Amino acid sequence: MPARRGCSATGLPQPGRRPGRVRLVDAPLDEVIARLVAEIQQFQPDIVIGHDALGQMTGHADHRRTHQATVLAVEAAALPGLHPEAGEPWSVGALYAATHPDSGVSDLAPLLAGVDKSLLTVPDAYVTATVDVTQYLNRKWAAICSHRSQLAGARALPALLSRLDRPVRARILGTEYFTPVGPVPFRDSAGGPALCPGAVREPGTYPGVRRGKWS
Repeated sequence: MPARRGCSATGLPQPGRRPGRVRLVDAPLDEVIARLVAEIQQFQPDIVIGHDALGQMTGHADHRRTHQATVLAVEAAALPGLHPEAGEPWSVGALYAATHPDSGVSDLAPLLAGVDKSLLTVPDAYVTATVDVTQYLNRKWAAICSHRSQLAGARALPALLSRLDRPVRARILGTEYFTPVGPVPFRDSAGGPALCPGAVREPGTYPGVRRGKWS
């Protein structure tokens, strides 16, 4: 997930924004992409995970911009001529987007409807990987709570989740869903970039990943 370095969250009231920082949606897209390319080329990930094109359920403007920048950065990171100052080209093996299927929001739908928020989901067929993260719930909830500004509002999803009973919150947060985004440049058998339009790797070709479930 791309780091929002040097930016404040969109939707925060002015007092909640860090002085001197622009909102992610207002930052020049080329600059955001260049920073992500540098991160990708430095860490050389096999798989990159970001938000889906809908803005992951609530349509948050920062989430949509993150999706756009991530898709473009993954492609740009493999091309030597685009950001030579960032480092050596690196071709990511697969790009996935975190999402929510139509059938996986039974607890969330009434929660968001109660504050007049729409729920943006994808057809179940779009989801190719479902992950049970119940063993990491405490860590996941702590990460969510680190967005302190989101806990103070009446309509922000973290604030809504904080007011739920723990069993209900665990049902909502205990499963994560992913859909592949592609095609993306990927490595050939020798480990180098293989830019093959239309070529998409199946989830089963990555350690710990198989269609329908990640171990």
